[in-house]
Amino acid sequence: MAALIKGRLNDIHISQLQLSGLRNTNVDISGTIKGLPKVDNTLFNINIAKFTTSKSDLNALLPKGTLPTSIELPNQIAVNGKFTGSISKFATNLNVRTDMGSAKVNAAMGGSSKNPSYKARVDMSQFNVGRLLQRTDVGTVSLFLDVAGSGTSAQTANATVKGTIYSAYYNKYNYRDLQLDGKYAKQALQLQASSTDSNANFDIATNINIAGKYPSLKGTVDLRNIDLQKLNFASSELKVAGIATLDFPTVDPDYLNGNANVASLQVAMDGRVINLDTIYLNALSTETENALTLKSDILNADLSGKYQLTQIGQAFINEIDKYYAFAPVKKQILKK
Repeated sequence: MAALIKGRLNDIHISQLQLSGLRNTNVDISGTIKGLPKVDNTLFNINIAKFTTSKSDLNALLPKGTLPTSIELPNQIAVNGKFTGSISKFATNLNVRTDMGSAKVNAAMGGSSKNPSYKARVDMSQFNVGRLLQRTDVGTVSLFLDVAGSGTSAQTANATVKGTIYSAYYNKYNYRDLQLDGKYAKQALQLQASSTDSNANFDIATNINIAGKYPSLKGTVDLRNIDLQKLNFASSELKVAGIATLDFPTVDPDYLNGNANVASLQVAMDGRVINLDTIYLNALSTETENALTLKSDILNADLSGKYQLTQIGQAFINEIDKYYAFAPVKKQILKK
């Protein structure tokens, strides 16, 4: 331990404080602390020159049950940066380096205890999220996110997020260049997402509202090219392209109301391409009846009565498959 500290309890000046403990934990900080012993009102101005620790040290320090069993801590953690403010209202700029990857975090908290506000800029580089979450289907992620908002519950939250996922490994495929721009307020989410990945090329613009008994959905989905084989969701060639317009006042599968219109649908399967100009779906649900109408180039269907889609969905798909075998095909034109 090395320390150079002066002042009174309510006005502490730290020129140097270096601590070592357990096996791998080291602290090197300087700064000021004003306001003790009233911790809630205490102001910190701390420069973190070095903070290092390990998974074994954290497991020894943290009370049992602090972290869920689904989370695996990095073996080594190193942090440097700055912390300014109080426990509830602060600004911090941290550089975090671990054996799982690295991140830069510039964050601030404010507002009141009833309605806290926050903002953060997160720059994550090759962070092994799969290892952190103990999931073999997820790998490293590199991204930049800019988040700001207030409130902590679904009813009071008001937030925005904008950023880029530069790369994300999932299901043995490394997705690239996904743009996100979202806003959440009054239990409504506006989300725009786009990707220029050669095998997952799309634009999505949606509005989702969860304020009512059932959530609602409205938006457009432009699938320029989705290669399900390259994305490891299909064992043989299967590509999809098309534009869908969605308008569902309720999207509960057993209380579905609204319509979907799919235009210029193109499906490439095993060297063949199936083209459908338009697919129209309309759903109606009330307390006493359900109705579902499907119109397309190859199949028109009406289903009415009192039923639950979650119980008859597979039977309906099997019926469509009978007709799909007769769909017109021609030489593939989707890019490989």
